[in-house]
Amino acid sequence: MLCYCTDDQCYYDHALENALVLLALFCGSVLWISLVFWLYNASSANTHALEQKLYRLQEELTEMHKKKGENSQQIIDLTTLVQEKEKELQQKDSMISDMLGKNMALKQAKRNLELSLTELEATNQMLKDEHQALQMAFSALEEKYRKCQDDNNDLVQRWMEQKAKDADRMNAENADFIKDRQQKLARDLAEAAKEQILLDQGKAPLEGLTPVTSVVASIPNRAQHSFDAHDGEVYSVQWNSSGRLFATGGADRKIKLWEYHNSSCDLRGALVGSNAGITSLDYSQDMAFSALEEKYRKCQDDNNDLVQRWMEQKAKDADRMNAENADFIKDRQQKLARDLAEAAKEQILLDQGKAPLEGLTPVISVVASIPNRAQHSFHTLTGHSGKVLTAKFLSENRVVSGSHDRTLKVWDLHSKSCMRTIFAGSSCNDLVTLQGTTIISGHFDKRVRFWDVRGADSSTNEILLQGRLTSLCLAPDKTQLLCCTRDDCLKIIDLRMNQVACTLVADGFKVGCDWSRAVFSPDLEYAAAGSSDGNVYVWNIAKTRVEKVLKNHSHAVLACSWSPMGSSIVSCEKGRKVVVWSDY
Repeated sequence: MLCYCTDDQCYYDHALENALVLLALFCGSVLWISLVFWLYNASSANTHALEQKLYRLQEELTEMHKKKGENSQQIIDLTTLVQEKEKELQQKDSMISDMLGKNMALKQAKRNLELSLTELEATNQMLKDEHQALQMAFSALEEKYRKCQDDNNDLVQRWMEQKAKDADRMNAENADFIKDRQQKLARDLAEAAKEQILLDQGKAPLEGLTPVTSVVASIPNRAQHSFDAHDGEVYSVQWNSSGRLFATGGADRKIKLWEYHNSSCDLRGALVGSNAGITSLDYSQDMAFSALEEKYRKCQDDNNDLVQRWMEQKAKDADRMNAENADFIKDRQQKLARDLAEAAKEQILLDQGKAPLEGLTPVISVVASIPNRAQHSFHTLTGHSGKVLTAKFLSENRVVSGSHDRTLKVWDLHSKSCMRTIFAGSSCNDLVTLQGTTIISGHFDKRVRFWDVRGADSSTNEILLQGRLTSLCLAPDKTQLLCCTRDDCLKIIDLRMNQVACTLVADGFKVGCDWSRAVFSPDLEYAAAGSSDGNVYVWNIAKTRVEKVLKNHSHAVLACSWSPMGSSIVSCEKGRKVVVWSDY
């Protein structure tokens, strides 16, 4: 047996062993023959036989060598074949191992998928049960919603009816109050007209009255008076045309009237009836009557002075003075009637059968007289679906309002109804009116729109700014428009050119809210606006720079108003406080 080794195995070959045995035997035989030949060399008789035998043995040996070579080649071929088979076997073993691993992984994945499928089936069944339960709950809630909707519609209908009744009752009370006020005013005027005014010969009638001159505005240097005006934030403030009264509106849903004199402010009355905070104030032309009252008081003072001086005159001039006074009283009554008509513009009738000031137009935002008690709103106008952010008088009997519902509405005060609805396309934060026919509105979408109430709903013109509008202020000469925007700047628009004329900015100036109000000075030299840092900034328009910063507020300043006299500014803040800025 032959043993041989390859790379990793040992092999035993029986054929080779046999060949080697045969070779050994052959060699032994040769030796043996040689020995015999040597031993029997002497014997010549056997020599030929031995040679023949030797020849045969040599032939056999040759044949054995041939077989040995063939067997060796077979061994080599078989060895090569065995090695190839071993390699194939190794590859198959490796493939089997891989297949077994894959098979195990697939079996594990199958088990996982079976578990996931079981969980999904359970989840699906649970979702089906929940869906069925939710469907039943939805049906019940839908039925309950329909019932609630019906109840809500019924409540809204009843609420609207009640509000209409309350509005009618309030309007009736206001009408009675205005009627009583007109009658009282007529009596006061009649009593005043009956007074005898005696004049000296050398003194002209109403001597000492200050003539009307153009207003020159000045920037105040200090806070003359500050006080808490409302129970919550103060949203708006506005002077009246006489510069003696100003109104404030706040989060407590009240409008308060304040009289400013001798560096102090006295509360003259409060107007209630709003169901939300007051963000905008406007006076009708009726408020010019306060200036007329002031003129009337001056006339009374002059009258008393003239009477006192008449008492010192000699008795011999009494008859002549009385005759002159009779003529003067007649002229004065006529002049007073003309002043009332020109100042109030209220359809004041002085016919023989009609009392003075009969037919005085009612006021919505602020009553013209100085009330001594809390009063309710004169008219309640409903129709907007969103918060009303601004309202202004369009004429004596018409009011226009802007709302968060992206509409403008024109109201008739006589019929107490909406005359027209204009769809603006964006929330209106403020508006102004021009000549009774044009509405200029500022919107959340950064556009200033111009509307002609006599034409179609589409705006006749619009100007795009860089920030959303918070307020608009029309110049007294109606040629410029002051716009306050949330990009912390003021822009002045030239209405004749329909373009921005100048921009006012300042370091530290930031607009405090979406209804922050800026204002022109009466002479158009300055512009003022409140900032979120609690300061009031005053710009010189011609120089486009800050002229002065007024500091007294501790919260964001929301609105300010410049007195028509030009010497005072009133401002309000989020923290209840109102400040009057004046040097006098």
